[in-house]
Amino acid sequence: MKLTMRCTTASALLFLPAILRSQAAPGIVTGRTLDSTDSLVVAAVPVLLAGSREARSDGRGAFRIAGVAPGSHQISVDHFGYKPFLDRVDVVAGQSVGLDLYLTRDTTLISQLKVNGHSVRVPSGFEVVYERVAEAQGLLITREQIDSSNARDIAGLLRDVRDVRVNLNSNATDRITTSNCRPTLPGADVTGQPTRVIFNGAPVTQRAWLNDVLTNIAPSMVQAIEIYNGSITVPPRFQPACGVIAIWTRKQ
Repeated sequence: MKLTMRCTTASALLFLPAILRSQAAPGIVTGRTLDSTDSLVVAAVPVLLAGSREARSDGRGAFRIAGVAPGSHQISVDHFGYKPFLDRVDVVAGQSVGLDLYLTRDTTLISQLKVNGHSVRVPSGFEVVYERVAEAQGLLITREQIDSSNARDIAGLLRDVRDVRVNLNSNATDRITTSNCRPTLPGADVTGQPTRVIFNGAPVTQRAWLNDVLTNIAPSMVQAIEIYNGSITVPPRFQPACGVIAIWTRKQ
């Protein structure tokens, strides 16, 4: 009898570490970020789980946060164009929990505007920028497009734009150009027509400043980028210029 009890106790102690590990095993939170109005996916949304790291939803709105401690956690979203989202999720040890986050559009967005043949939602404070591109023959990179890109800096964003050339050499005289405009190169027989870069309304006139804008400004800080290729497309505000790239950061 005593032998049997000792064997039972020994067996329980043998499996105790495994039981404890199972109880302490982290869980996983998965889900999608969706628009509460039409249930369409909202891509590139930062999802923050309290006590864990931040995840960003992919192009299909899906996100995954692993290594989550068991218990109740606050989950939040702060994404441009939508009201702040806050909820709680209960995580069970060693298990995966899924939930869809329905985001409510921010009422500070005005009615849609046609830009480059597409309807876009215009954020408060940027009406003039969007209307200028809509009236001119320019190209607008919107916040939604920026969110869906994988660019790490402004240079990366612009490299994906047709007719825009970004020189990776930070010491180059032709750091950024458009296809219809060329800079004045040393020893050239013709006068160049450089592309002007505008940052929040101010012309970027120094190379160090230009390099800083292209490589040190995070795309998440940018609201919109106007691109005009050729003097006939440049709005009066930015004249005289052959081409213009105007970068506008988000208002706080």
